[in-house]
Formats: sequence, C-alpha cells, structure tokens
Amino acid sequence: MSDDLIQPAFIVLRGLAERARTGVAQRVRAAESDSGVSTLEMVIIALGLVAVATLLDGARSAPHPSGARSPAMVLLDAWLGGFAQLYAVEPRAIRIAGDRPLAAPVARWQSAQRETVTNLRHEAVRLVDPFARTLLSLCDGTRSRSDLARAIAGERDKGTLEVTLSRPISRNGLLLTLYLAGLIFIGILVAVLMVSSIITTYAVGLGHELQLANTVQLWLVAWLLFAAFMSLTFAVSVGSDRAAPAFGIPATIILLSYLVWAIASIWPDVRWLGEYTVFHLVKAQETLDDGPATADVLILLGLSVVFMGIALYRFPRRDLPAPS
Repeated sequence: MSDDLIQPAFIVLRGLAERARTGVAQRVRAAESDSGVSTLEMVIIALGLVAVATLLDGARSAPHPSGARSPAMVLLDAWLGGFAQLYAVEPRAIRIAGDRPLAAPVARWQSAQRETVTNLRHEAVRLVDPFARTLLSLCDGTRSRSDLARAIAGERDKGTLEVTLSRPISRNGLLLTLYLAGLIFIGILVAVLMVSSIITTYAVGLGHELQLANTVQLWLVAWLLFAAFMSLTFAVSVGSDRAAPAFGIPATIILLSYLVWAIASIWPDVRWLGEYTVFHLVKAQETLDDGPATADVLILLGLSVVFMGIALYRFPRRDLPAPS
C-alpha cells in the first residue's frame, strides 16, 4: 500500500483503544525490545488529531527497527481496528478548549433537554452529571474559564443547581414551574388574608351580612390581580441581566398605578383616571354584593396570558450572559 494514497487525509485517533495498547505492549514484551514497533505506532498512542502527511513525514525521518511495518500499514491497521478515522477535511473538533470555550449549538441545546448530546463527529455522548450538562450549556463562546467557574460555583454555593438540574428541563419548563409555584403561593396568601377578614367580620357581629360564595369570588379576583402582577414581573425579568431592573420596573409600574387609583378615589375631578388602572378591576364591595363582573375577570386573565406569553417567547431565545 502506497503512503501517497492517504497523505491528503486527516486522522482522528481516539488515544488508541485498549486493545491496541495491549497489542503493542505484548509485541514489545515478546521481543524483549522495541523490535517490530515503529516510532509511528508509539506516536499514535499520544496524538488525538493530526494531519496524516505530517505524521508520515515524521515517521519517514525517524529510525525504524528491523521488522517494523510501514507507516501506511500502521495507519491502515489503526483504521481497521476502530480507533482511528480518516477525513478528507480537517474536523472542527479540538482536544483542548480555548480561553472562551465554544460548544456546538446543538449540543448546548440538547444539554438542557436530556442526558445524551451529539458531538461534532455525530456521536452520542451521555452526560450523567448535571454539572457537566450545565457547564456545556454555558459554553457559548462569550464566557472565559473563570466566568464558567464562577457560574457553576455560585449556583453550587446557593444550593440551587442540584435541585434545578437533577432532571434537566427546558427553559420554558423551568419558567412555567416557577410560575406555577408563584400562583400557588399567591393563592394561599390571599386565602389566608381572606379567612382572617371573614373571622374578623364574624367577631364584630357582622357575619350575617356576608355571602360566602361571593367571598370566594372576591378571592378569585384578588388572586388574578396578583397573578397579573407576577406575570408582568416575569415578562420584564427574562429580558434583564440584573435583579434591580427585574424587580424595580414592575414595582414602579404597580406603585404608580396604585397611586393614580388612590388619588382618583378621593379626588372627584380626576376620578376618571382611576378607571384606567388595574386596581379598578377589583371592586370589593360590588363583588361581595353581586359577584365579580365578567369583563373584569377576563381582563385580568388576559393580562396574565399576554405577559406570560411574552416571557415564554423571549426566555428561550436570549443568551444568558456570564456573571459579573
């Protein structure tokens, strides 16, 4: 076999499979010297990705023991043995990551979905460790090694990474899980406040004026109001890299809305402004007397749907920056 037939190729060596290492070692021991083991074979053990022409040039200039096979035959055996692959174009994969590691986009996306990812050689690689999957998802070329270390260490110190990533979920899955937890918390909190108000009403002897069915409906309207506030916070936070804007912008909008509603309720000349605030949708006395207005309920529900729709659209499409 001529060396020239494989010179224009690149060879990817898997560090030499165990069976190849054992075979070389047995031949060395059998001869009680390095007779029959070419320099090329020993080089293959250490190299990962190398141009075949470079490898052959080095093999030709190196001393060969008597009985050693030709470099071309060694490469052929490596390919037939399954621990080497020949390519006409140099593969994009590298053995050592650079200062700002960059993983394939498909592998980064897969690392957030499941344990198995696909490398650039179209091989399935299983990453059981959740920290490894998290690290892979962060390798988008924008973070230095120290940034990646801080990102992983920070989540580990807070004790949140193991819980979040023990079973990898999509970004929208994580967002919806947090949103559902928030809805449950808000519902319980509003229920506790509502029960306390009912107990107080009965304690002062006005319990006979309450209609418990309408009280439940008032709880529903109040729950939808706070759910809309939470949805607004989610919509803003997914587009912010810092906590201050994520909480500050929604808080400012809510406080200004409340301020306008409060002023409108005590100043007849600007009473019309109160009708344009979200607090105007919660009419406690009217709800307790006749139940909530259907339009008010639908508007509150629609606000939550719109804000969460924005959050679910933006969150999967944004790049998460390195921690500062």
